[in-house]
Amino acid sequence: MITVITMIRNQHPMGAVGFQVDGPSQLVRGIELITADERLRGLLCNSLLRKAEDELGAQVVEVNVSAYDARLQRSFANLGFRPAAYAPAMVFHGTHRLDVIKMLKLNVPYNPGSMTLTDTAQTVVSIVEDGFR
Repeated sequence: MITVITMIRNQHPMGAVGFQVDGPSQLVRGIELITADERLRGLLCNSLLRKAEDELGAQVVEVNVSAYDARLQRSFANLGFRPAAYAPAMVFHGTHRLDVIKMLKLNVPYNPGSMTLTDTAQTVVSIVEDGFR
């Protein structure tokens, strides 16, 4: 199910953020951010986070952010999100495939347990883990 938080000013829609809730995993996944005014993006991102944490009790909040939008990446980083993966050509926009950065905010201590990884995979995991410690 997709839920949407909307912002309305003077009875005109100004923006929305859509998300999905995975109750058993206590995960909230932000799936879309739409705004008529770029200045509202931070407020919408913050609204998503407050809803996820305060009302839904999410242990993990996940978003996929355009790899080409450093300002939006910074907005999420300022809210405590950390990059977890780079996904080339993950989404379509018009006729183009675009890259995204998967960002996570953990509201519980990071504890991955034991993992058996190749040396190359362990190098990548170590880089990502540094952001969550």
